[in-house]
Amino acid sequence: MHITSRRSTLSKIALDSMRETYLSFKSGNADARDFSSVPPYFGFSLTGCIGWKASWDERLCFMTFLFHFLKTTLLTGENKAQERGKIMVQLARANRVALEKYITTSNNDLNEGLGLQKGFISVYRTKEKAVQALKEVHIFGEEAELLSRNEAIDLEPKLADLPLKESYYVHRKDDQAADCAELIRSMIHSFRDDKMISYVNDNGLVQDIRMTRAEDPYSHHRFQVALSDGAIHEFDHVILTAGIFSPIWAKKISWRAGQSCPIFPLRGYSLTLFTKSKENTPFLKKGMSFDSIYCTSVAPNMVRLTGFGEIAGFPDGGIDICRKVGPMVLEKYAKYIFGKDAVSDIDSATLPCFRPMSPDDVPLVGSIRAVSGLFIHSGHGTLDLVGHYLWRQHTVLHKMYVTR
Repeated sequence: MHITSRRSTLSKIALDSMRETYLSFKSGNADARDFSSVPPYFGFSLTGCIGWKASWDERLCFMTFLFHFLKTTLLTGENKAQERGKIMVQLARANRVALEKYITTSNNDLNEGLGLQKGFISVYRTKEKAVQALKEVHIFGEEAELLSRNEAIDLEPKLADLPLKESYYVHRKDDQAADCAELIRSMIHSFRDDKMISYVNDNGLVQDIRMTRAEDPYSHHRFQVALSDGAIHEFDHVILTAGIFSPIWAKKISWRAGQSCPIFPLRGYSLTLFTKSKENTPFLKKGMSFDSIYCTSVAPNMVRLTGFGEIAGFPDGGIDICRKVGPMVLEKYAKYIFGKDAVSDIDSATLPCFRPMSPDDVPLVGSIRAVSGLFIHSGHGTLDLVGHYLWRQHTVLHKMYVTR
């Protein structure tokens, strides 16, 4: 079940934030702690969301998100939560089918670059939580099985190195993990070869988007896009796929568009470590999760750990929340599990990644009714480095326009 699907989300955010504050005073830092308890997942900083470092656009984005988030969590009963869970599972199933179809029909061999793995093992500290997770998977129409420790280690030997005293294992047979950045690069190249699609590669960054009145009496408006190199283009349709920056651009277009795009950044952390090379197969046989940390291979000699969800504002817009806890915890687990396999330094290798979070974790994809011609594709909240990479490159808008 996704984190924003139940009323307990609010209490979870509050308890995790207070617990981390207490632990910070008590033990100094995460690196000084043992593995006896699950580390807090959430963090929250009101100062980072609406403080003096945040712009007015960022504050308005937070207030829009907060309104929809509170409405969703407070008014969501168990039946609605179950329905939302089923929607997420259906999306995952559709993604699997699309991925398999793309790999099958693609002319180039992606399997080695993708680090494709089938099957995912979730590790729980209590049998009750494992059984509950198993029931939820079955309710949503997916296959899963409860494994013994020996059975789990047979499927993924690195599970034997987990520093958890007592563990229970749920194997989701149909789950797939892959390097999404490699997939995106491959898809972009394949699209460029499609003669039915034409592209304009702009050298300038998007500086402004606004609606302008159309000359055609049958068209209500057009979109005017200004670039940093001084060029201005007009289009009939705009698709906002700017990740965490989508709500800011939506508000620039119109207030109504901004209200229809309640996206806000959820800051997590990602650690990619390089391991001893393996030929043509991912380093890990199965992806796995433990203590809300996700661990997969993205190539034969690469392992990636991701986790944490901090509501702390936009990049560079606020103060650190749970200072250094996320990186310390990821690096501590990585050194314990993969220390003897790593060929690169694990310390200080963790990077922040900002995931676009919708109020209920269901992606926002489709037209914005309040503004004809405007579409949105955001709110996926994915756990990967793509959001971090795009932010570092200052890519604020991916465009697919339909011109007149």
